[in-house]
Amino acid sequence: MRFYLIAKCIEQQNEDLALNLDTMTLTKIRIDEKIEEDNTYVIANGGIIKIRNINWSLKDLYFEAFGKSRKVKRGEFKFIKIKRNSDAYIDENYFLFSNKKLIGRIVNSKEIEEINNKGIEKLNKLLKKLLLNDMVILVKGKKIYRIFTYSKLSSLMNENKQIDIYQFLNNNHTNEVLIKLKDKIDSAYKNLEEAKRRMDEELKKNNEG
Repeated sequence: MRFYLIAKCIEQQNEDLALNLDTMTLTKIRIDEKIEEDNTYVIANGGIIKIRNINWSLKDLYFEAFGKSRKVKRGEFKFIKIKRNSDAYIDENYFLFSNKKLIGRIVNSKEIEEINNKGIEKLNKLLKKLLLNDMVILVKGKKIYRIFTYSKLSSLMNENKQIDIYQFLNNNHTNEVLIKLKDKIDSAYKNLEEAKRRMDEELKKNNEG
C-alpha cells in the first residue's frame, strides 16, 4: 500500500491519519516506525519505505480541504470551514472553539507542539490574524486531525511560478492551466509596459532639466 501521511497524532491516539493512494480514501494507520507528515510511503516486504511523492502533494491536500478538488473518498472524515472573523480560540487542553461552540480537540502532534512552543495566548492572537480569511479543519467526530489556513493555500498557489511554464512546455495541460498561465504572462507584460512608460517619462524630464 502506498500512502501519504496527513496527520501524525499524539501518542494517546495510537493511530495516525493517512491517505491511501491506491484507493484515494482517508484511513487510520498504525505504524511502529517513525514516519513524518506530508511524506509518501509504501508498505512493502514487511517494512516502510519513504518514496518520492509523484501522485500527491501538500498543494493537493490544501486544494481538497478548500473544495477546489474532489479526489478523496472521505468516509466519516469531513472538512469543516471556520468562516473569516469568527470568534475562535484554543484552550490549554487543545480544544478548539468557534463562536462558543466546541469544534473538537486537536490530536495532530505537530500542531500541539506548535501550540506548546508559542503558548496559548500568543497562539490565539495568531489565530485571530489567520481568521482574516477562512480556515478549514479536518475532523472525525470531535477529533481535529489537521488545520488548514487560507494564507498557506495562497502561498502554495503562488509559489514557483516558473514551474507552471515548465509544465506548459513539457507536460499535458488543461484549459484551466493555460488560462492561469496566460493571465500571469499578460500581467507581467502589463507591468513591464507600465515600468517602461514611467522610465521614459523620467528620462525625458531629466533630459529637459
